[in-house]
Amino acid sequence: EDLSDKLRPEDFYSPAHGAIWAAALDLFRTNTPVDLVTVCDALTKRKQLDAAGGPVYLAELADTPVSSVSAKYHADIVSEHAMRRDIESSCLGMLQGVRDSAVTVQDLVGSSTRALADIAGRVSSTQVSETTDVIADMMRGIEERQQDPSKGRGVTTGFNNLDRVLSGWYPSDLI
Repeated sequence: EDLSDKLRPEDFYSPAHGAIWAAALDLFRTNTPVDLVTVCDALTKRKQLDAAGGPVYLAELADTPVSSVSAKYHADIVSEHAMRRDIESSCLGMLQGVRDSAVTVQDLVGSSTRALADIAGRVSSTQVSETTDVIADMMRGIEERQQDPSKGRGVTTGFNNLDRVLSGWYPSDLI
């Protein structure tokens, strides 16, 4: 359940593992138990069982003990490598665009920005905060810096009134 939103079938380098993951996700999303028999059945219905390594390979995978802690760790590894491959692919696409005089700089910048933004959108924080909590924490920090000069002064904005209120910019204060 913890991994259903973290990993996509296309994140796997091996197409066989991607097919297995896709079958497991579909089973999970339909509240069907995910086990060796149901995954084999799902892959058979998709005509992907042989491409996924066959029942013997699936049995070997199922026989490998995995704890929930190590599964999350392994998912992080798969996800990070997938993003690295996506970044590499995007960079190669950018390089081809740079070398193609028919592609305008504006188009190249736009497509490059979109490609990297898509990848960046997959990198997410595990902690989500309520806006009111974030604002309250930010206001406490500002008040503490105003009252205690030893807390330091952030980077000034050049706007004296704003600097007086905020005591300058600090990392992660403005999102």
